[in-house]
Amino acid sequence: MRPFPRRLTHALSCLAPALLIACAAPATSTRDSVARVSGRSGESQAERYYRRGVDCMDEFDRPDCALENLEQVVSLNPNDRALTGDAIFRLIKLYKRAGEQERLTQLIRKYWELGKKRNDASVLSYGVQSFPRDLTTLAVFDIERLKKSRMLSILGEGLLEYRLTCDEERRDAMEYEAWLAVSVDEPDLQGLEDEALREAFEAAKEARRVRRRQNERGRDGGDEDSEQAVPITSAICDVFAALGIDSFATLDRVTFAGRHDDSARSLVSVELRDIEALLQAGVASGALTQHSDRRWSLDGVLIGDEPVTLVQVDSDEVVVTRPALAAEVEQARATGKPTWSKELKKLAMTVPSDSCFFFVADEEVLRWGMDNAGPLAALLPKPQGLVAAAATYEHAGFFVRLHTPERFKASALVWLAQKILEGKQEDGADDSDQPAWIEDMDVALAPKGGDVIFGVTMSPAQARPMFEPSW
Repeated sequence: MRPFPRRLTHALSCLAPALLIACAAPATSTRDSVARVSGRSGESQAERYYRRGVDCMDEFDRPDCALENLEQVVSLNPNDRALTGDAIFRLIKLYKRAGEQERLTQLIRKYWELGKKRNDASVLSYGVQSFPRDLTTLAVFDIERLKKSRMLSILGEGLLEYRLTCDEERRDAMEYEAWLAVSVDEPDLQGLEDEALREAFEAAKEARRVRRRQNERGRDGGDEDSEQAVPITSAICDVFAALGIDSFATLDRVTFAGRHDDSARSLVSVELRDIEALLQAGVASGALTQHSDRRWSLDGVLIGDEPVTLVQVDSDEVVVTRPALAAEVEQARATGKPTWSKELKKLAMTVPSDSCFFFVADEEVLRWGMDNAGPLAALLPKPQGLVAAAATYEHAGFFVRLHTPERFKASALVWLAQKILEGKQEDGADDSDQPAWIEDMDVALAPKGGDVIFGVTMSPAQARPMFEPSW
């Protein structure tokens, strides 16, 4: 079985900010559109303020001028969400650096109202409604938006290949190039031939594997003999191979769902406009066996001791999972009645409509996490679900909202988190290993109830290191 990329699996489990790039506004939405109307009589007042603010921030390094103009964009609240969104993300960064904590907090809160539409299911695939009711987590990546990203156009499309490809040889070659770049000045490597360099590279990779295993055992409580089932994500590259594709970049959108305490109850939904033709080609090549109009299995590929199964739930959507879960999805699809978790649906309906990545976890997941938090759990507010969402314009913003009714404990958590962040940000100038985006992190309390909102914004330059091989 071809392994699912470990970096992507780790990113999913940790919900790292690297996931920001998984969603993006169209490349022509913000600065490009402003450039087109610049100097024309048709330029709106908001576009003019935005253009001036961006120039002051990026070209002239005049934060006072940038603040004045970008604040005007937000106050005008134009219909162009990309314009308003990028202005908000830039203002969060500017307020953070100016020490304007109150204004920064107000903007972090504002993100959740930015274009949000009640009961808007556009961020979800059609097949989600056929997911089993007992699933507790859901993560959605809109890769179509990723391919239109303004940030991606700045950074270069090739930057994402390392994260999204299933081609292990290509990934290994990219890692080798990155390792050479950072190791070129090491005395032990001077004068070595290519073969010796390769051996040194393989030794460095093995040392990294050992560190990661140790970290994973630490997160899992040191249980090396866990009976946890293999998640379906470990077979996804085999599915892609059967369909004749080799990268997540080929997809329009991908959805991951599962139970936090049983990885056998996991599935992946992939959306691709020509999926029917790819399924037929897979059958013709012998890579797939068709069992019904809507059900296939991969020949010679097992997940545990079970065949990897595909169920078509829409004209452009296929669910990949184990046979038992596939039967549940197929039956739900046949009845046409929604079966998925009402709690996950309620949380998903709070996601801003142009988010291109989001993750939701229900109350059961958070309570399970608190049970493993030891004495610290008594200090934490009662959780009622968690929502994380990202939007990317020219700048990117990643936000996490913890739903809780306990405002007093939430306030204490915000205060503690702010103190921790302040310490990390003060240490950042002397810590070359600390990510550049740490300086733009913040946490706030929602205006009503006790919800805690964590936020971080990134410029393209701050985001770049997240998508390159690291050593």
